[in-house]
Amino acid sequence: MRSVADLLTAERVFACALILAAISWLAFFNAHKRIVEAGGLPGSDFVAFYTGAVLAGCCTDELYHAPAQFSFEQSLGSAQFKGWRLYYLYPPFFSAGLVPLGYLSYTEAYWLWTALSLIFFGLSLVILPRQNSAARICTIAAANPALHWVLLSGQTTALGVILWTLAYHFLRNGRLFLSGVVFALLAYRPQFLILVLPICLIKLPRRVMSGFALCLLALLLLGGIVISFDSYRQYGILLVEFMEQLRENVHPLNLHVSIYGFFRQLVPENWSMALAGGVSLLVVYWLIRGWTGPLEGGSDAFDLQMASLITSTLLVMSHSLVYDLLLLTIVALIMKDHKIHFPPYYKVLLASLYLFPLLFFFFAGSFRINPIPPLLVWLCFEIYRARRKCLAHDRRSGSSPAIGAARSCSP
Repeated sequence: MRSVADLLTAERVFACALILAAISWLAFFNAHKRIVEAGGLPGSDFVAFYTGAVLAGCCTDELYHAPAQFSFEQSLGSAQFKGWRLYYLYPPFFSAGLVPLGYLSYTEAYWLWTALSLIFFGLSLVILPRQNSAARICTIAAANPALHWVLLSGQTTALGVILWTLAYHFLRNGRLFLSGVVFALLAYRPQFLILVLPICLIKLPRRVMSGFALCLLALLLLGGIVISFDSYRQYGILLVEFMEQLRENVHPLNLHVSIYGFFRQLVPENWSMALAGGVSLLVVYWLIRGWTGPLEGGSDAFDLQMASLITSTLLVMSHSLVYDLLLLTIVALIMKDHKIHFPPYYKVLLASLYLFPLLFFFFAGSFRINPIPPLLVWLCFEIYRARRKCLAHDRRSGSSPAIGAARSCSP
């Protein structure tokens, strides 16, 4: 594996990314050209997103009613969506923000969301600290197969990337209240909070939790006022209905990258729950071990803590799919900046996670076992081990946290 890693020089990676970016963007626009010529609509998953935007503006009582969602999806009249039953599963406060999108035509809304997704992702690259040249980073990012999954499907992961990036940026620079506010905004996909909330409560200073609580309260009030307060109950019922689809293996699981999705493809429900729970405990153990000790904002160890939190969240979420690997952009840049703490084969691991979404685009049904979740577990372990090396190095050198107790780490 070391010999393979040696082949992945910066120059070779850049050259391959340049070729892949050109091919990917040509294929992206060519795919949309064929869709238009066939009289279809772009964005495979965007149909559910647009459905939520329209229903939030005109029929709030039907927003979280699955038959109403499916009926509207069919009314769009595109043959490619015939028979589709896509759930709209975003909370009421997020739906309130989508109302203006529902006044556009489907195609206009899709292209606006595509432009916003590119802006969100581009801003993340600007904000994230990096040691490589901007041209190299942007080329590799533009070729990212996970990005093209997001754009072609019309998903919202680019919004998640900018929010995770801002939370990391604010924490790293000691702006604790703002980091809490941004963490609360991640509730647009509630599963993002499955590990963030315990970390905020147990580990992070009170100012982070204050920002989180105030922002979340404002979001809940926004959803209640614009949609209805009863919509939260309806939303909960719809979530339970959708989770039953996952448990019964009705919803396709071949594109899931979570631990649960990995095991649910292979074994019955009870076994999948038990095995997913066991592996999740191991991942959470590495995460907790990584977050012990002082909060070292701005240090190498802190960067690795955030990388661990993002990767662990992807695994522990029950509903994370291949396009959510776009979040690994943050993790990859952190690892690249702190490569001294990782073994040489970390490049092979990242390259595999980078390229598998491309293989899944063409051959998803050919994989008897989804290799992505085991690779993510391996990635969690390598980050955990790297942080231990980092702390050992700091102890030997006698360095202290970049953000001391007097500045931002004290409650």
